[in-house]
Amino acid sequence: MLIYMQNRFGGPLDKIPRFEERWLLMRKRVLSPARLTGKIMKYRMIAIYILVGLLADVTNAADYYVSTSGKDSNPGTASSPWKYCPGMRAWSGNVSLNPGDTVYFDNSDTWEHNEGYLLYVEGGVTYDGETWGGGNNAILKSTGNMAVLVRMYEDDAIEPTVLKGFEIDGGNYGGVTHTGAGVGINWPNSYNNLTGAVKRIENCHVHHTGYDREQGDGGYSYGILVGAIGKKTKNVEVLNCLVHDTARTGITIYPETTPAGAIESVVVRNCEVYNTGVNSESVGRSISVISDCKDILVEYNYIHTGAGELGVHAVQSHNRGPTNVTFRYNVVIGGDRKGFADESARTQQRQYNVYGNLFIQCADYGVHIFNPSPNCIAKFYNNTFFDNCQDSNAREVYFASASSTPDIEFINNIVWARSGSYAMYDSSGDTIMHSNNLYYRNGGGNVVYNGGSTYTAATASNYEDTAQSADPLFIDTNSLPTSVNSTSGVNNDGLQPQSGSVAIDNGTSGFGSIDIDGTSIPVGDRDIGAYESSPDGGEIQIPEPPSRPRVVPDI
Repeated sequence: MLIYMQNRFGGPLDKIPRFEERWLLMRKRVLSPARLTGKIMKYRMIAIYILVGLLADVTNAADYYVSTSGKDSNPGTASSPWKYCPGMRAWSGNVSLNPGDTVYFDNSDTWEHNEGYLLYVEGGVTYDGETWGGGNNAILKSTGNMAVLVRMYEDDAIEPTVLKGFEIDGGNYGGVTHTGAGVGINWPNSYNNLTGAVKRIENCHVHHTGYDREQGDGGYSYGILVGAIGKKTKNVEVLNCLVHDTARTGITIYPETTPAGAIESVVVRNCEVYNTGVNSESVGRSISVISDCKDILVEYNYIHTGAGELGVHAVQSHNRGPTNVTFRYNVVIGGDRKGFADESARTQQRQYNVYGNLFIQCADYGVHIFNPSPNCIAKFYNNTFFDNCQDSNAREVYFASASSTPDIEFINNIVWARSGSYAMYDSSGDTIMHSNNLYYRNGGGNVVYNGGSTYTAATASNYEDTAQSADPLFIDTNSLPTSVNSTSGVNNDGLQPQSGSVAIDNGTSGFGSIDIDGTSIPVGDRDIGAYESSPDGGEIQIPEPPSRPRVVPDI
């Protein structure tokens, strides 16, 4: 004890203060009213300085206006606008933009350029093409060869960097022009790590980018590309955008091959994508997540006519594949390829969740996972696959040529196969962990192929003891969705099971607390497929308020 006390207080015993002395010393140093008041005043002044700084930033934020009838020598007001703005190739003024500024483009005007780029977005600035003017959307149009029409190479630590309400026209109506991408974030060059405040592309219409005929290089021609070349890109949102007629993928999240190039925290929500991959040399996915990406959310997107699949991809030369990627509540209907695909054929780790989606009448498979390896960690829960394989590939869900056992779960899905098609086709056999699915083949016949063994509706329980194999009794297969969004869900619910369907209450635990329409999911007796019904089946009914509500007194 004596040794401890010496060590604790750093001196011989006669120098160790008594308890009363130490208490008085602590009180004097810590609890002194004067000392405490001084500290409070110090921190109060610091808080005031911070608040004043923030208010100064808000006060200094400026609004500017741009119209094709204006002049760059003007002050940039609504009554005396600029013709161009800082960041545009043709800008000739001497004003600089600052974080927090907003630039309003006349929404009835069009700006064109024929080389390099048209607009370089400055960090922390909002560019608004929809709010001001007598039209709908300001148009930025390529009339020549551009690597990317709008470049986002900067961000700000505090202020969002926003591009909203523009029509971005790649100008390719016959292979004359080549625009590499409508909007490129940290692509095709990366000069900075973009890891500050959010970079947002919102309410933009991006179309006709890239070649539409066979070319030697095919052109890296995308609608919207979130990239990272030797740098990091983080905190990106692509919201409420319409993307179509792209030579390659509509919206892609695609870092460079080196470990230094990586992308993190991206949301793609409420977008509509169609007619992608018009270049015959391109896969032309609708929305893709490629290589070293993590924490990616793709939700409530409507993908249709002529579009490629949702998908992930691990490029052979890249060190890592995508991880923690979620595809949920999307509608993929009438596409030219598959509903969802992972065709990496690589050993890089990929980890993703696919739940609550509708995959409908695509030309190819509803799902295609090619050569899954142990590094393929995927979960497919509560999706509805309906009448895919329009080009007679005869496999609604296809797990192909597993070289070894991957970590794939396939649970609570409705798989409705057209006549002559398998609902489930696992070429290697026992590749996946599966339960509580509904497998149905219109017209009868084999519904499951598992490594050489086949199963009919009558014997499907020998493949999966919790399987259902009766008709799911959809409400109306002629009433298919034509839109989906995060506010109101799907507009046409023809693929919701009716009351009495075996899909109701025969599922097991899964992902999410709501279904594609926003209906709450109960803790037990979950439904199979993308929809959750009320306890007695059918659509959710909102209860009437009580006629004599009970008043509970305050306690």
